[in-house]
Amino acid sequence: MSDTEQHWNSIYQAKATEQFSWFQDTPNCSLDMVKRLNLSPNAAIIDVGSGDSLLADHLIADGYEDLTLVDISNVAIKRSKLRLHKFQERITWVTEDILYYSGPKKFALWHDRAAFHFLITKQEKTQYVKQLKQHLLAGAHIILATFAIDGAKKCSGLPIEQYNELKLTETLGPEFQLVSTLSHSHKTPTGAIQRFMYFTLQYISSK
Repeated sequence: MSDTEQHWNSIYQAKATEQFSWFQDTPNCSLDMVKRLNLSPNAAIIDVGSGDSLLADHLIADGYEDLTLVDISNVAIKRSKLRLHKFQERITWVTEDILYYSGPKKFALWHDRAAFHFLITKQEKTQYVKQLKQHLLAGAHIILATFAIDGAKKCSGLPIEQYNELKLTETLGPEFQLVSTLSHSHKTPTGAIQRFMYFTLQYISSK
């Protein structure tokens, strides 16, 4: 077990779902962005760093039938499986670091509210972009949420990278075209305010 996996397992073992700083009973920003894409119900969707987020619950309620939930923490994945076991025909759970994910499926939507901003090194970011290109259909969309430039510098005891539109598009490269952005102030369960940026991009494959 890697140090990163141990770290996140410890985090998830320490608190109930609704006590985490990132908890959202209804993830409205993500859901609104998904809705604007007008995806078909059988579109393949991957949620990266899914944890035990309630996003999957809402996507299933909205009729989506092909979800892949990826998280490095097996504790988080077990929680998600326990809550959503009735919908196991619609969900594939994967305990994996997204940088090493090797599933065969290509996705119409890649959602990430939890993982990308923890990637600090150039090598990690390059590998993440490689994963995007390997696992997305041409014309697919990406919804990324990161801490804003004036947002937090650490989360769950780890350093994070902050982004605005320019920094994100330069990091991902020209094959990822920015579609829309949204600035969001997230209120944590303790009442603190965290500044986030949400980005919708489209993958324009060069192949």
